[in-house]
This record gives sequence, C-alpha cells and structure tokens, in this order.
Amino acid sequence: MTLEEIRSKALEMAEPEFKKFEPIA
Repeated sequence: MTLEEIRSKALEMAEPEFKKFEPIA
C-alpha cells in the first residue's frame, strides 16, 4: 500500500473530522 492510498483511506474514515482542519483548496 502506498502512502497515497493510506492517506486516502484515512481521509475517507476521518472525513467529517478532517473537514474542520482542511485548508481551502
């Protein structure tokens, strides 16, 4: 598993929480 895949999976699982911290992009 690549770092990219791990990051994507982590974001999927933590999406509601992560959106609070996500910079505008």
